[in-house]
Amino acid sequence: MPIAPDTLPEDLRSLSPEVLLAIRDRAKSDKLYLANVVLNYDFEEDVHQELFDTLPHWDPAKTWAKQAESKKRLILWPRGHYKTTAIIVCIIQLILNFPNIRVMLMQGTMRTTQSLLREILAHFQGDAEGSRLVELFPEFCGDKKALKATASAFTTPARSKKQLKEATVTCFSEKASKTGQHADILFADDLVTLENYRSPKKMEGVRQNFYGAYPLLDPPQYVVVTGTRYSHTDLYIGIINADAVKREWTISVKTCYADDGKGIRFTQRLKRNREYHGFTHEILNSIRDADPAFFASQYLNQPASTASQTFTAEMLDGRLIDADAVPKTLGPPLMFFDLSSGGPTGDDSVIVLAKTDHLGRRATRSLTAIPPTGSTRTKAPTPTRLPTRRTLSTNTVTTRDSAKLRVASSKPLATC
Repeated sequence: MPIAPDTLPEDLRSLSPEVLLAIRDRAKSDKLYLANVVLNYDFEEDVHQELFDTLPHWDPAKTWAKQAESKKRLILWPRGHYKTTAIIVCIIQLILNFPNIRVMLMQGTMRTTQSLLREILAHFQGDAEGSRLVELFPEFCGDKKALKATASAFTTPARSKKQLKEATVTCFSEKASKTGQHADILFADDLVTLENYRSPKKMEGVRQNFYGAYPLLDPPQYVVVTGTRYSHTDLYIGIINADAVKREWTISVKTCYADDGKGIRFTQRLKRNREYHGFTHEILNSIRDADPAFFASQYLNQPASTASQTFTAEMLDGRLIDADAVPKTLGPPLMFFDLSSGGPTGDDSVIVLAKTDHLGRRATRSLTAIPPTGSTRTKAPTPTRLPTRRTLSTNTVTTRDSAKLRVASSKPLATC
């Protein structure tokens, strides 16, 4: 049987029908091959094969309900690691395997969702630079009219179920539920953004939109969520905490460092156009030094709090982990942090007993409240011990004021 070549000739007419069929079959089953050889992207096998493996594998020989044992996936990889582009590849491959599919697309805003749709559509229209999709899968492609393309949807002409009212790919909108639309799978990418994570109202809107899409999904309700952490209260931590009980999600959380903590996950290298992508230690250190909180969230997927961030008791309770789950690579045995918020009306200062691993993640064992300067309280501070064999796993340390916790600073007082 002919083998699909790793590179394509300029003129595909030079290939035999058998080789063309092998290329089509491989593109429908191998996401990395589809991405680099057919769609002209620059994924790196040593980095991105693992990313593609976190996404569903499409097999047209199986029924839709049996495509994946895990119907819901949460993929939190660092900024600059091609998560969104991987979703584009996944959606295109899904359409090639299931031309009657109904995909619902969602990002942080309608504008960005439509932009993502345009990139997907460009491959089917033949407008994407270097893409060979139109040549290899002409029955799926066409012009704007053939694809029934609008700003918010398009339909492949390869669809056999012409009676379906929903498009092949549709941008989610709040009007969708009112018009009785349905979908087979939801791709929710980068819902939490720099523009919305600071606003509790906007974050609540993100949650409502995300969970509001669920009723539009026909069984078995496939959901793929991709993104990067921004906040202790974002949608993603809500999914993670809820799944600790329900166990419905397959979850992949990665940092910019290799799993062994020694190297870089996506080392810098040249793309085919001779431009660089990936990271070096110097680049990562520069980003970290410029904005440690941004680095912790976007490159470590471990949000660091700021002076204005308020934490609820429930949020801290959600970070409790069993002592046996604390990383074995913790560094110095003790660290003390001054968290004084200042002023007679401020929160209590706190001394935190903690250990830190090589990624800067702190496992807290105890919090001791101390009255702030100028306070009229004279009662000696009482250590707040965490539950037996439970550890508070955080990126930051916090002070406690009734049901609310506020961070003022994280300046080290001493290290033992």
